[in-house]
Amino acid sequence: MKRNMEALKTFFVSLFAGIAAYFNPIHGEIESLLIIFAFNFVAGLLCDLLVNRAKFRYKKAMRCFFELTCMMVFISAMFSIGERKNDTEGVLQMVSFVTYVVIWFYSQNILRNLKLLFKTGTMHNIFAFLYYIVSVEFVKRIPFLVEYFELDSSNNDKQ
Repeated sequence: MKRNMEALKTFFVSLFAGIAAYFNPIHGEIESLLIIFAFNFVAGLLCDLLVNRAKFRYKKAMRCFFELTCMMVFISAMFSIGERKNDTEGVLQMVSFVTYVVIWFYSQNILRNLKLLFKTGTMHNIFAFLYYIVSVEFVKRIPFLVEYFELDSSNNDKQ
């Protein structure tokens, strides 16, 4: 029995090492996703507990882990497909682009939560300004652009 457990342990360690070696070219992106998702989880949790006075909800936590899992599977699949197409360089750029998009979207959420956590003072001003820039709120203040979006929206409704 002990010999079987050792063999099973060796098998899983070898399997994990092989998978880690295969995905080594995108380890930076994987680490980046882990960091941004962890930061998003902590910022959202603190905002819920301290600002919204809500209790910890497993459903919300599991959604965060589900989103992380989906992104990990997505970029891993992209990498595998690109490698099989012998376009490792191109797929590394694509994985990097997707990672930056994820970071941008989650940064908006993180900054919004931090802005709510720090209701006044310098930290609030810093997070509010960064949120304003990252969420591209300043674009909404360009009058002709708002008019264009409204016109474009009404034209799409007519079609």
